[in-house]
Amino acid sequence: MRRGVRSALPVLLVALLLAGCASIQDQSQPVAVQNQPIGDSGPTIDGPKPGEDQWALVRSFVRANAQTAKGHTVPRSFIAGERAKTWNPGRRITVIADDFSTNPNPGEVPGDPDQQSVLLRARKIGTLAADGSFLAAQGNDQSYEQNMTVAKDRDNEWRIRTVADGLIIRVSDFQRAFQQVTLDFMEPKLQAPIPDVRYLPRGQAPEIASRIVNDLIQGPSTALQPAVRNNFTTIDSEQQATVQATNPDSVTVNLPPVGTASEAQRRGMAEQIVRSLRGVVGGQVEVRSDGAPLDPKKQYYKYSDLPSYSLFSPSQDAGPLYVAGGVLKAFTPSSDSGAGGKDDASKIDATAGLSDCQAVSGARSLDGDQLAMVCAGRDKRERIRIGTFGKSVREVPDLAETEFTRPTWTAGSPQSQVGYEVWTVADGHRILRLHRDGESWQVTEVDAGQLFDQFGQGAAISDLRLSRDGIHAAAIVDGKLVVSTVLRNADGQAQLSAPTQIGYNLANVSDLDWVSQTQLVVVSGRNADSLTTVSADGLYVHNLSTTNMSPPVQRIAAAPGQQFLAVASGSTFSSTQGGDSWVPLGSSSKGADPFYPG
Repeated sequence: MRRGVRSALPVLLVALLLAGCASIQDQSQPVAVQNQPIGDSGPTIDGPKPGEDQWALVRSFVRANAQTAKGHTVPRSFIAGERAKTWNPGRRITVIADDFSTNPNPGEVPGDPDQQSVLLRARKIGTLAADGSFLAAQGNDQSYEQNMTVAKDRDNEWRIRTVADGLIIRVSDFQRAFQQVTLDFMEPKLQAPIPDVRYLPRGQAPEIASRIVNDLIQGPSTALQPAVRNNFTTIDSEQQATVQATNPDSVTVNLPPVGTASEAQRRGMAEQIVRSLRGVVGGQVEVRSDGAPLDPKKQYYKYSDLPSYSLFSPSQDAGPLYVAGGVLKAFTPSSDSGAGGKDDASKIDATAGLSDCQAVSGARSLDGDQLAMVCAGRDKRERIRIGTFGKSVREVPDLAETEFTRPTWTAGSPQSQVGYEVWTVADGHRILRLHRDGESWQVTEVDAGQLFDQFGQGAAISDLRLSRDGIHAAAIVDGKLVVSTVLRNADGQAQLSAPTQIGYNLANVSDLDWVSQTQLVVVSGRNADSLTTVSADGLYVHNLSTTNMSPPVQRIAAAPGQQFLAVASGSTFSSTQGGDSWVPLGSSSKGADPFYPG
């Protein structure tokens, strides 16, 4: 369980956080449409090298698989005869680790010296589905083998004679050759955009834009489909949209007939299109259907014209808090305090229901209005208290469990009570959902049957964080990083669906937080000495620098557009997201347990 640790965090943190907000770029800024490939696909292979031996030939073939242009001409050049024509790359791609082996097939009896059976062995990272979504490999599916037959041709050069259909691409080659795009669907109750990450071969912007629009028509990826709403359901999915560049930075989208779509649904289609094209189109997007304006009242759109959604980011008025010495504290800026100076952190008002709370952990709602605390009791049992921040925090009754993980909030508003709830894990095995019912908080258990079916009925959950849009739950299950989709029925009852272990090189995960709707940061390693950002689908795993810190790393806190906060060997540090080093926050920060709203 996550535990509060004891000390005070200096006011220097406030200044660093404010400075950090100004330095972080908006990663969703539009770019211009150009008839040029987007991004750098990295070094290319022209074809087999003269004189390559059979082992090197297969390795080069695997590297050439990332070159998908012109009907996969380059990888086909490694294959001999009629099989070069019949080989079907397909739309599903196997992504493997960069290190792989090519060796003689141990079951082959040596025979013809001009023919060889080559066994390719690799660690399987995952699969790119036909819709462009990435599925991380699980359990026994994390190894990959394929036997290929190679033989010498009339020029005495080795060529592949037998090979399975489908592409095999190294993860680093895949990341260079494929562009990450985000399709936006809608959260059904809060009516806010939810990203669905896809990967498309790098190419010219109009081609990518066309694929994005047509993928929107096809709908969300399999795991996300039950959790979101799509406005394109009235369009025949067998029909195709067209996208044309009208000038260097604008496009015209022509949808198929939209059938019985309402006026609101048409507006929703246009918004989904423009949001999803924001990484490709920098100018206007004209949206038409069957040659006529989709919405007679508005024909041209820009990303900057769309409504701004702040539900899934912490309120600017709700800064990070921390637990220290059994007390919840806030940061109060001071003109005469700095690193190593006077501790200017203030205890949250004791009259707000926390005077007798020996704080273990806490969480603040995204809007800053609500607070949830885990308090230790003299009977060695923990209690949960929830209420309005700074006003009234009351104990949730009828909780018989002994220990709780740090609470985690979904987005919502206390006025509507839509999506406004707290989750925690009780005694490592029961995921509890605490939700508003008038003035009281009700407790129901989240259905985690799929998770325990996959990882074992006795699996222990040591931490759980809801993404700030409430669509995903990331958990540490027996030291593994597991991400699930959150599904809800009409009564709001929640279920964890499609639990997936991600982070192909992570072990002994000990802490985590959401950086954004699509990215996590985690602490891992036997000595808790690694900090890593991981995409929510598990494809991108990036090790962060730990310069200036000494392991073990006990805590990590993150939020959209905010500095990372980490506690290592009891001392607290901050770093700009993606920064090369960590700034110590002074001797008085030892042992703090900071957290952002969410």
